[in-house]
Amino acid sequence: MQTAPVKPPLPTSKYAFSLVETAFSFLKAPENQTLLLKWGLSDFRLRKYSFDQPFLLHEADHPVGEFLLDLFNSPDVRRTFDVMRHDGSWTTLAEQPAAAAVELERLKATCTSLDLFDRLEQNGIVRDNGQIVKCFPQTTPDFDFSDRLQEVLGWIDSEQWSLFSPEERSELLFHLLSRLVFGGGLCQYEDCVYPYLTAARTLYRDLVCVQRGPPGGPPIQVRSLAFQIHAVHAGDSQPFPLFPHSLLCYRPRRDLPKAIVPPPPPATPSDATAPAQTAPVAASPSPPQLPFPLSTACSCTGAVRSFCYMVVDPMYRTVILAYFPYRPMF
Repeated sequence: MQTAPVKPPLPTSKYAFSLVETAFSFLKAPENQTLLLKWGLSDFRLRKYSFDQPFLLHEADHPVGEFLLDLFNSPDVRRTFDVMRHDGSWTTLAEQPAAAAVELERLKATCTSLDLFDRLEQNGIVRDNGQIVKCFPQTTPDFDFSDRLQEVLGWIDSEQWSLFSPEERSELLFHLLSRLVFGGGLCQYEDCVYPYLTAARTLYRDLVCVQRGPPGGPPIQVRSLAFQIHAVHAGDSQPFPLFPHSLLCYRPRRDLPKAIVPPPPPATPSDATAPAQTAPVAASPSPPQLPFPLSTACSCTGAVRSFCYMVVDPMYRTVILAYFPYRPMF
């Protein structure tokens, strides 16, 4: 008679999380469901959770590491957040070992309109009727670029790459549009830019919260904090497959600054009475580029086109996870 191996207990947490049942407008709209299927993004998932402690973001006192570890080790999150295995089947985080470190990137979330993309028409990426300008196919190890919109969003060697600055490419809205444009493993691309822009705007509104701006400033501003989660690591070299192909091909770009968030060190008898300290997190420099360009990011598309975004509303203490596991069709 064999007994099942006993999983080690989850680490003690400071934050408690609870699932918030939410009907996201983006997923509820039938037209968006049709587009997600067309773009190969039918496995896209959104989950919203509430938490019970203040989320403060200061340079000297950075709680993101503790927050993230508590998030991925929360019993409610592990029970309700699904991830995809390498074989394409789904499982919950409860089947994975406890998270010990998280690799993340801080994003900007300042856009309150689609004005950022007005320059697409002004610079000949799309025509005045929204039609996307085609180009000679550019084949790279990761992607076959077939139009100028794909080039400007994801190909660093494009003549139009400088159309958007690194700071603009780190905007959450820019990320979302890029994800929709490049799609999943079996993607039927659009000839017109409007379906991409409309879907990106709807999804962005589901993710971020706005508030009235300060006197003399813009009338509204985004109060949400956005992050991209690149990988979750378990302790003792145990695998934690956040994405189905991460165990085989995840290799982060060396030019992309990230913060590796370690767990806090265990207390020793000598410091048992000392005040608790938050584990340091590597400081994030100026906002980096998008995890694209696809042509230089990684030799395996699956590691690049999978994504997980975390958007925190510190006022109402909610966090949204937007997750998509890329898997090639062939």
